[in-house]
Order: sequence, then structure tokens, then C-alpha cells
Amino acid sequence: MAATRANASVNGVDEFIEASLTPVGELKKTWPLVLANLQLAVFERCAPDIGRLVEPGGRICLSGLLAEQVDSCIELWPDFEPMETLNLDELASVSMERKR
Repeated sequence: MAATRANASVNGVDEFIEASLTPVGELKKTWPLVLANLQLAVFERCAPDIGRLVEPGGRICLSGLLAEQVDSCIELWPDFEPMETLNLDELASVSMERKR
């Protein structure tokens, strides 16, 4: 978490970032943007908890994926519309918007 805060400070966004070690299932608040860098197997276990943290019309940005896992990851969030996929070699990320 210290690295998250340090990176946010370096990038001038520390006042906009909340970082926590609280298990995702225990979080209650919603946010306009949720970032998650996890493996697909973890997304499969946590998708409902992660998804409920995004407010209506908000975005989720998911990374830590292999390029061939993007479609499987997108299927985990039926209440979200894929917006953009980025690939770097064999790694990928996807951003999605929560349907209103």
C-alpha cells in the first residue's frame, strides 16, 4: 500500500486515491473508478464484490490478464459494458463502464 500512495503522490493524484488492505468483501462504499490488478483466477472469485463497488455509470479498469483471458474476464461482469482493451505483448487490460 505504501507503493500505491507513493506512486499517487509522484503522479499528483494522491488526494484522489483511496488504498486499503481491507478485504474486498468487507468494503461498503462505491466509487466512480475502481482499479484492480489481479490474475483471472482471483477475478473469478471476487467479481461480484469488485463489481458492487463501482457506482452506476462508473468505470472499472482490470489488469493482470493474459491477452487470451480478456473475453473470459469481461464475461464475469454482465452489468458492465467493455470500453477499451489494451495489449502489451502477452499482457492485457480492459476498462468497462457500469450500466446505469
